[in-house]
Amino acid sequence: MATKFKYNLESLEWDSDHRRNKEAAYCYCGLDYNDGDRMLRCSDCQQLFHWGKHDLLDISRSGYQTTVLS
Repeated sequence: MATKFKYNLESLEWDSDHRRNKEAAYCYCGLDYNDGDRMLRCSDCQQLFHWGKHDLLDISRSGYQTTVLS
């Protein structure tokens, strides 16, 4: 299970809807996502995680919402 980001989560510059950040860094992998991808959003840190990598998350520790972004 991943526990650290490859980037500084606090320094990301988000748009007003908190859907995209200027750095295009998401998930523990640090990669961007494509429009229409299913993502999970952490209710604590608000970061987005790729659906296919949800096995890296401790979902019992925090709340997550499934969302499809376009």
